[in-house]
Formats: sequence, structure tokens, C-alpha cells
Amino acid sequence: MPFVILALVVLAGLILLNLSLTMAIVRRLRHHTEKLAALETRGGVPSGLAVGATVPPFTATTLAGDALSHEWLAGGATMVTFLSPHCQACRDKLPQLRSYCEQAVDRELRTLVVITGETEDAADMVTALQGATPLIVEPKDGQVATAFQIRGFPSFIVVGPDSTVHHSTFSLDGLPAALAAPAQ
Repeated sequence: MPFVILALVVLAGLILLNLSLTMAIVRRLRHHTEKLAALETRGGVPSGLAVGATVPPFTATTLAGDALSHEWLAGGATMVTFLSPHCQACRDKLPQLRSYCEQAVDRELRTLVVITGETEDAADMVTALQGATPLIVEPKDGQVATAFQIRGFPSFIVVGPDSTVHHSTFSLDGLPAALAAPAQ
């Protein structure tokens, strides 16, 4: 009988310990969720070069065969988007991104999409964006992603005509209002 009572006391203690640890984890997750929500409302965290940084030299070839370099960015304000074929958030944003790229002319904004990964993995992304914007598919450590110091996907970086970064975010919704909607 004393063993049964001891086992019940130990079991009750373990249950209470488990309950307190679970509550601590839930509190921690809520805290992190609040922090992430705060970052999103402020436009996200930098996802590449810092605002004000000059884009370093790079060269790449678009799928249409056009050569592009960092000098191309000096032609006007440009939103450079970085996607990965293995990123579900990137895939979810494809329709919104295509629409944004098609309307970019109304905002006097050029667009460029860089897909980092193998060409065969990116085929459906290329199909979804073909004709809306220049496309570059490069390996994971390609010249463009390296030049922009990309650390996460999707990344949206607005580069001014002076080749400096004006804005950097993980979301199209995080772009400044002047870039988010067509000009009236």
C-alpha cells in the first residue's frame, strides 16, 4: 500500500511539472508571436543589404538572355525580389507578385525577380511570372543574391536610381505606401 501511495504522489508531481512546463512554453510562444507581429507592422526586418547601402557589383543573365549588372539598377527605382522554389510563402505570393510587377509601370518602378535554386525546381515559378518582369534563376550562392546579402525568402528590396537600398522587407505588404499602390 505505501508503494501505491508513493507512486501516486510521484505521478501527481510529474503531472504538475509537465503542466507548468507546458504553460511556460505557451507563454513563450505568445511572446514570440507578439514580437513577430510587431516586426510585420513595422515593415519587417532587413532581409538583405541595410537601407542606405550601395549595391555591390554583380552580373547575371535573365531567362530572356539579357545581361544585367548592378549598373542596370541606376536606370530608375527598382524592386528586386528574391524567391526560392522551396519556400511556401514565396509560392503563396506569386499571384500578388505578378500583379504588382504588371502594375509597376504605373508607379514608375522597375521590377526584377531572382529565383535562387535549380532551374527545374523553379519551372512553375518561372511560368507564373514569365512576361511580367525580368527573371533570373541562379544557384543558391549566385552573384545577385550574394551581392544583396539575402538571408531569407521571400525578400523584397527597393533600390533607388542611385543604386542604394531604400527599403527591405519580407512582405509586399511591408513596402512603403507610395510603392504599394498604383499612382493616381
